[in-house]
Amino acid sequence: MTDRAGDPLDETTLRRALRLEADERPPLFDPAAIAAAARERPRTLMISALAAMAVGAVGAVVVWSAVAILLPTLVVDAFDLGLGLLAMLAVPVSGVADLVQQPVVPVSLVVALAIATAHELRERVIHVNAS
Repeated sequence: MTDRAGDPLDETTLRRALRLEADERPPLFDPAAIAAAARERPRTLMISALAAMAVGAVGAVVVWSAVAILLPTLVVDAFDLGLGLLAMLAVPVSGVADLVQQPVVPVSLVVALAIATAHELRERVIHVNAS
C-alpha cells in the first residue's frame, strides 16, 4: 500500500485547495450574458470602420509623400547610372565603328577571306590526292 498523504497531487489535497473560502461566492457563468457581450454593437462597428478608414488614409498619405520625396532622387540616380553605362559601352563601339568606316579595312578583310578559302581548297585537293 502506498502512502497518499505525501503525494502533492493527491485528489483530496487538490479538492481542499480548490474549495472556496467562506466569504467567496462561486462564479456565475450566464451564457446569455456572454453572448450579449460578444455581439457586435452598431456604434462599436461604426467607430471601428471609421478608425480603419482613418488609419488607411494616413498610411496612403505617408506612402504617397515618401514616393513624392524619393522618386525624383531615384529617377536621377537611375538616369545617371544608365548614362554612365552608355558612355562605357560607347567608347569601344566608337573605335570599332571608326575602324569599319575606313575603306581599306573591309577590302582587306574580303581579300583575307578569299586567300583563306583558296588555301583551304588547295589543301583539301592535296589531301585527297595524297590518300
